Amino acid sequence: MDLDVVNMFVIAGGTLAIPILAFVASFLLWPSALIRIYYCMSSVKDVAALS
Repeated sequence: MDLDVVNMFVIAGGTLAIPILAFVASFLLWPSALIRIYYCMSSVKDVAALS
């Protein structure tokens, strides 16, 4: 194969890989983000109740 064709495939693959990896990462990380938000909210409520 010609080097230009290989270069084109590498650029296209990288362009596609970035949003796919971002989507997969957000799909894997959203439960921990929700848990973190829940704990932050509950700790804010605890501080408000104590004061």
